[in-house]
Amino acid sequence: MTARQTTDRMLAELRRAYQLAEEQRAPEALDIYRTLLGEARQAGIDSAHLHWACAVAADYSGELEMAFEQITTAIAKDPLAPPFRHSFDLITRHLRAALADPERDAGDPSTPRLYALLQRSDEADVGAHLAMVRFHLAKGRAAEARALLEAVTLLHPASREAWELLGRVAREAGDVETADRARLEAATLGDGELPFAIPGPASA
Repeated sequence: MTARQTTDRMLAELRRAYQLAEEQRAPEALDIYRTLLGEARQAGIDSAHLHWACAVAADYSGELEMAFEQITTAIAKDPLAPPFRHSFDLITRHLRAALADPERDAGDPSTPRLYALLQRSDEADVGAHLAMVRFHLAKGRAAEARALLEAVTLLHPASREAWELLGRVAREAGDVETADRARLEAATLGDGELPFAIPGPASA
């Protein structure tokens, strides 16, 4: 098969995957994109667009880790493409929303991986930090949880939940002074406001 034939066939597969995504069959589209990524590597084709399309399908499919990896790869190859930047913003919002979901299991093994992705891109917010705190606590790592809480309350003193968690950790450690200070700080704040659901896929 000639290089032209290979490219034409891959373009046809790209169109098919796009159509599947439009029909809300994102997992099927993602399978095609995965195959195309492997074929592109073998053919020496370095396509930022392919990585972006794969990221969008992964986001639609709820494969947030893959979506993040693919969109960051696309941006590294073409940092000035507005659609890539837009998708990056949406995917990182979805990562933060997943971590801040009130129904999330505190010990979910994906939490440190999602948190690391956000930290790597300097996109971690209070909700992400607190999800990691809850993960540390679920795993019995009170010292790590406290260190992170002290950083959060220093940088984001308006987070009532951070103060409440710090108070809890301090009480369990027998640190009455810190527990009382955290309780007073929390009492001066209203209900926390952390964003949870972020609608729309990465192509919106």
